[in-house]
Amino acid sequence: MRDSVKFFVRMVSEIFDPPQPVVEIGSLQVPGQEGYADLRPLFPNKLYLGIDMCKGLGVDAIADGEQLPIRDASVGTFVIIDTLEHVKLPWKVLDSICRALRPDGIVIATSVMDFPIHNYPEDYWRFTPEGLKLLLQKFPVRIIGAQGHKEHPGSVFGVGLKSRNTELIDTKFQKLKAQFLAELPRESPPDRITSLVTWFIRLSYYATRKTRLGHIFRQGFFWHDAYLELFIEPVGRQERQPLTTGRNLP
Repeated sequence: MRDSVKFFVRMVSEIFDPPQPVVEIGSLQVPGQEGYADLRPLFPNKLYLGIDMCKGLGVDAIADGEQLPIRDASVGTFVIIDTLEHVKLPWKVLDSICRALRPDGIVIATSVMDFPIHNYPEDYWRFTPEGLKLLLQKFPVRIIGAQGHKEHPGSVFGVGLKSRNTELIDTKFQKLKAQFLAELPRESPPDRITSLVTWFIRLSYYATRKTRLGHIFRQGFFWHDAYLELFIEPVGRQERQPLTTGRNLP
């Protein structure tokens, strides 16, 4: 759990006012993140259930995200934060989520791309923004974003909405985008020594490619890109087109 991720979840909760009950998949607060990784306060006055594969702080029920023991169309909001990289078949988790969500339901999802291996209990995947977009393909409306260098961002952010109230969604998205770009906390590398070593390796690799030097320096601690895009699936069509885009530096 990182500041930027908590900020994103808080902004989505405040702006979209997602319906209850709220179910968090991967709610275990691992050692060192007790309290800090608690997302319940971000959904005040809403019924909240935390599920994970084992007992522990923040876990109300033990369940497998790939086969959720939840009735169809019974959940208002799913939250799956920095968890998809730890499940063997993340697309099955999204299938279960889509099945269990109500017609007005929403899923908030984040994961990592340029990030060290971290086993809780295993670490299987890294997702590009396009990869997260693909996982959310069953949702007619999707918000996809990232933070970090544009070629290897550290974090990816996503929201899937079942509702097709596109006018209202676009209005809320514009507010979310403005706050996301203006206030998103800058990410700090989880391991500064590893990040420095990686940074110098990349610098030496691209030393003879002058057109890439600017990208190298931006990858360091000095510059971060962030963006959000809204995708709405046209009725009766399979393809998705970006409706609006926002970028900021940093």
